[in-house]
Amino acid sequence: MGAIDLPKSPNVFHPEKPSAVGSRNSLAQENRDQQKEVEQLLHEETNKVIHHIGSRLPKEVLERLDV
Repeated sequence: MGAIDLPKSPNVFHPEKPSAVGSRNSLAQENRDQQKEVEQLLHEETNKVIHHIGSRLPKEVLERLDV
């Protein structure tokens, strides 16, 4: 079998930046901190959900909500 030449990745993980690798299944994984990437993704998605909920619920409900 021959060697596979993989392109160098930009070594940036971000789900919303077009130039970022962003895929956990990407073959170009050189020296990426996957745990940090997962934590960043969870933090961003959690913030999106909280913002979405906060923008939809009435103020009285938000005051009683413990988030």
